[in-house]
Amino acid sequence: DSVVYRYYGNAITYGTLFQEIRRAARALKKAGVKAGDLVTIQSMHTPETIYLYYAVSYLGAVANMVYVTLPPAEIRQGQALTGSTVYFIMDKAVQAVMAAGLPEDVTVVTLPVSDSMPEPVRTGYRAQNPVPENPYPTYAQFVEAAEDEPLPEAAVDAHAPAVIVYTSGTTGEPKGVVLS
Repeated sequence: DSVVYRYYGNAITYGTLFQEIRRAARALKKAGVKAGDLVTIQSMHTPETIYLYYAVSYLGAVANMVYVTLPPAEIRQGQALTGSTVYFIMDKAVQAVMAAGLPEDVTVVTLPVSDSMPEPVRTGYRAQNPVPENPYPTYAQFVEAAEDEPLPEAAVDAHAPAVIVYTSGTTGEPKGVVLS
């Protein structure tokens, strides 16, 4: 019941965190993600992003954490380079992913920034920040579609890659840094 973090005043407990990580792991498994796969997450640090990061790691896959502001050409290039077959995109940047023209076999899921905000904040945020229409399912739809999926065993290897983060590129092209 202890609070692990707050998001716009919403207190998220460890119990909720672990429950949501399991829900995300089920959905990722249903989408075909397995140990060693790369899952791209192009978002800010929303609760859903945190759940995804840990769920990807739970499955033994690698979270490829890319900048929210990537232009379409870099999105397309990065997906081709990593082979990510599941791509999560913050709702405010969905137009760039649409313009990138990712392959048809890539599952794209929208991460609405406001979903985990408390109701009054969410309503105000959505009124001031309308999200463009897009053809991709939302994170909530993605995890709800896998509620009956059995939870796989955790794939734990302390030395396996867990995440790729990117340098800023101040001395040249940004470089991916692999962390276990």
